[in-house]
Amino acid sequence: MIELNEKNGAALVEFVLVLFILVGLMCAVIEVTMYFKDCATATMCARDGARDLAFGRTSTAAMHRVLGCDSTGLLTSSNVSFTYSTALTGVWSALPADFSTQNGVSAGYFVSCSVRKPHTWVTGLFKPIFPATANAQLIMVRD
Repeated sequence: MIELNEKNGAALVEFVLVLFILVGLMCAVIEVTMYFKDCATATMCARDGARDLAFGRTSTAAMHRVLGCDSTGLLTSSNVSFTYSTALTGVWSALPADFSTQNGVSAGYFVSCSVRKPHTWVTGLFKPIFPATANAQLIMVRD
């Protein structure tokens, strides 16, 4: 039979306090890692979409490429937008409807792909701290 004295009781309380802090730190590390993974995925998807638009591919092909680079399946077409402008500081307009093989944006114009990827929560403990989506926007010049 184990007999508890004041020393053992104090050690148990210290262990519980330290364990609580370590578990909290571990959860924070996991959540931050997953958030940065979502940010990297959003940036990669936006880069692929902007590259497709810059090479003149249709917005349907660019959307297919953007949605295909997300392995979680949380990214939908409502989280992706394509725009174009004549200047970086100019007015940005939605990309015109697809033509047969080109996207309808003239060479020299700027094309943009914006992606809002929902964050995949692991622990949910840090929802008030992290944004609900990882956002990325890439701008390229149309060839």
